Amino acid sequence: MTTYIEEAGFRQLLILAVAGAIIGVLAGLLELFTFAFVVIVTPLALVSYRSTRAACVLVALSAPLVSLGSVDVGFELLPSYPFVGAGLVGALRRAEWRGMQHSPADALLLGFIGVAAMVSLANLGYNPATTVVDSVGVNARDVRSVAQSAALAAMGALYLLIRLGVRTEEDLAAVVRALLVAAVFVGVYAAYQVLGQQLDLPYSYVNTRRPASALPDDGFYIRVNSTLTEASTLAQFMLIPLLLGVAWLAGGHRNPAWMTRRLATVTAVGGAAVVFATLSKSGLGALALLAPLTVALAWPRRGGLARRKLALPFVALALLLGAFVARSAVLPGSLDQLVAGERYVRVGYWLAAVDIIEARPGGIGVGNFAFHYPNYASFEGKYEFEASIADAHNLFLEAAVETGVIGGFLLLGFAGAILLHGGRASRGPGSGWRRATAAGLTAAAAGGFLLHMTYSFFYFPFEWVVIALVAGLPYLSERAGP
Repeated sequence: MTTYIEEAGFRQLLILAVAGAIIGVLAGLLELFTFAFVVIVTPLALVSYRSTRAACVLVALSAPLVSLGSVDVGFELLPSYPFVGAGLVGALRRAEWRGMQHSPADALLLGFIGVAAMVSLANLGYNPATTVVDSVGVNARDVRSVAQSAALAAMGALYLLIRLGVRTEEDLAAVVRALLVAAVFVGVYAAYQVLGQQLDLPYSYVNTRRPASALPDDGFYIRVNSTLTEASTLAQFMLIPLLLGVAWLAGGHRNPAWMTRRLATVTAVGGAAVVFATLSKSGLGALALLAPLTVALAWPRRGGLARRKLALPFVALALLLGAFVARSAVLPGSLDQLVAGERYVRVGYWLAAVDIIEARPGGIGVGNFAFHYPNYASFEGKYEFEASIADAHNLFLEAAVETGVIGGFLLLGFAGAILLHGGRASRGPGSGWRRATAAGLTAAAAGGFLLHMTYSFFYFPFEWVVIALVAGLPYLSERAGP
């Protein structure tokens, strides 16, 4: 089983993912999910413990929660965590940190997590009394900071696992294949949601915001194959296959046998279709900026135009997309309306964040923005006021609010270091496929950072898989062949 997952191609990964999805859905319908979850996860966690590469593949496959746990289990990121934990324990037991080349990004991330932990401990239990719900749920004062600190630590562990497990181009290829299979599930479910909302089919509402009263009376419902429940998060994930496909088309290099030009084209087109279907303004804007950047990074230093001409339509599409975002039939009718709408739902939170930073430059603790926001909120009619808002709608502002100015600069430096590592790898040594993949992954990481300018939640495993891959790209060993 270990070798099966380590060397798995698309067919093997699809079999594993489909089997997990079917078992998960049937178990949910029979109300036997806990039993099925243990049956699925336990042997795979053992495989993760025995092989770091297999752990990385399983984490990538389940990162958007598309297969191995396809039913709501109370905490929607749970299925990745057993593989992260088991894989990391196994890697550390085998002392796999020996020989790993450390990057500046590693040090910046470690510094940020350390500062976040210290500031959070210093502020534990000292939140102001505001209108935020504090009796039960995610906004409870006694659990929110601890829970989000734990989630941040888990993402740091995931980052470390990928850095330990992806050392060669073969390792990189294995994880990328898993991400593409995950994208198939996410894309299929996105298509089902579009159709389901038109035909009023069941389980198609999970990609829209609805109050708790809209859920079934018994409180049980299925999230089939995906928990990417927000448009921007779905767009962020689908930028990964989209930009990888564009990079492979633009590279024009001799690729591995599994990476055909047809597959690259389908990957790019399929990813673009889902990004458009999300109608995420930030996702569409990121695509408009990043498709040309991806082509520029992936374009070989030598060679003619003919072999790479398939990538050019994506550049033209992205340039047209800029105009589409500014003025579109499905978005506000004018640029003034678009700006006013975005200002209303976000700028008020940003201004409150700036005021909190000025008042508490040392930070208020991870997860605590929600409790301080009402005391700094603007009550002007042009800005939205939401008493129980959970985040600042901007990752970097929120980091500066919650971990202090030092933490904010460390996180910003980490993001910059990741992009520098990726840009360096896309023009560095190694096979042409490796350089093109570096270009696509770097652009996908940049897309995530851009989208986080409008929302803060930073605990989706898939984005940490991409970030960690990019951090390690300059240090990969070359594989024996394409």
